[in-house]
Amino acid sequence: MRDWKNTTKKEIDNMTLEEALEIVQRHIDMGLNAIKNPKDSTFAPRYHMTKALMLLVEEVTKHTEDE
Repeated sequence: MRDWKNTTKKEIDNMTLEEALEIVQRHIDMGLNAIKNPKDSTFAPRYHMTKALMLLVEEVTKHTEDE
């Protein structure tokens, strides 16, 4: 897992699909954790955003497996 906070614009522009999925998955995990433990979460996407990200990851995964 890469630390994207300290990367250059060039590195971000060259991000791979796998790296993007890792970032999105971290947000999904934070959202699911916030649902299970609302008092322990400082920042997390709301449930509708978490669900939307989950659906997108599912579709991307299906299409990349087909290749």
